[in-house]
Amino acid sequence: MRKIVLTILLSISILLNLNAQKILFDNTKSETASNADWIIDDNEPVPSPAQSGITSSTSETFWQGALSSWGVEMVKRGFTVEILPYYHDISYGNSSNSQDLSNYDVYVVCEPNNPFTSSEKTAILNFVQNGGGLFIISDHAGADRDGDGWDALEVWNDFFDDYNNPFGFTFDAESNVSKDPATNIANLPSDDILHGAAGNVDGIAFYNGASISINKNANSTVKGIVYLDNYSNTGTIGIMVACSLYGQGRVVGVGDSSVPEDETAHDNSNTYPGWTQPFNAGNATGDDGVLITNATLWLADQSNAVNKIKKNTFVEIYPNPADNFINFVSETKISEIKILNIIGKQMFVKEVNLKQVKIDIRNLESGIYFIKIKTDHGKQVSKLVIK
Repeated sequence: MRKIVLTILLSISILLNLNAQKILFDNTKSETASNADWIIDDNEPVPSPAQSGITSSTSETFWQGALSSWGVEMVKRGFTVEILPYYHDISYGNSSNSQDLSNYDVYVVCEPNNPFTSSEKTAILNFVQNGGGLFIISDHAGADRDGDGWDALEVWNDFFDDYNNPFGFTFDAESNVSKDPATNIANLPSDDILHGAAGNVDGIAFYNGASISINKNANSTVKGIVYLDNYSNTGTIGIMVACSLYGQGRVVGVGDSSVPEDETAHDNSNTYPGWTQPFNAGNATGDDGVLITNATLWLADQSNAVNKIKKNTFVEIYPNPADNFINFVSETKISEIKILNIIGKQMFVKEVNLKQVKIDIRNLESGIYFIKIKTDHGKQVSKLVIK
């Protein structure tokens, strides 16, 4: 019985790791210009040392970047993290791009200093539309780190304007607000961002950020999470953290880059300890790291990953159980099929561009396997039994 239970737990763990645990941190928009350092590490696209070396006791100094705490924390929670370097494109549905957004569950863009191109905006919007989680972080007006005439507030609002405010929130022009701590929290007792797996958010700290306004006519799902003092915490203005749904995906907006910031800038410059200080513990007296962690988990919909696997079964697989051959039939083209054994070792991989595929499995031993499939519609993970 104990062996069966362990096998079931391991199977669920593999499903979670395959389906909803990959985060991409952007570095294509001058995120390290001047005194900015919005990266998880200065080695890219894969941070170094290898994330396989992270344990429950690993500190933020494992990597060098002002977002290193964020990256390390998410690895501890079972995610794989990568960085999108300046020489890679922001794309969605481009199979030739190894870091295409379709390969990730959460995309983090912290204080972009250059505007998105039209094709990049479309890619990001399609990513969210098709189930991705987008973490949007701005900063105060005038924070033009590279002197190109664009600050993050303007970059994001330019994106929103092109699509008629798709996520239901915008950053307030010319805003520059600070509060340590901000304790005007929305009364949402069942909200997964305020009361999630990382703990409860009693307040956050921010230093020179942009406030947010929400518009339920643009997106009926949008809501404020953290408000400035002297504003109604059920209102539509004076907000520092907001979230919404769009298509099948989720979006979180934060007005200040100091909220996820830690003290390990890759160039050893001075940064705020926003992430590392708990509520009422001196400077940065907020639960910033708790909020960012909960928000990331919410964006990935991690708590519902097994259900996501069940409902995203858009490729028909037969026979199952199987012994000699397996057939795959999809309404959209299949681009890749992988078969992994019960401990996650890749046993088979095939790249195709077809709606119907037949593969030979006679060289695989009897047992339980998992099939990971990529299609034009998205990703699917299914269980396979070989007789």
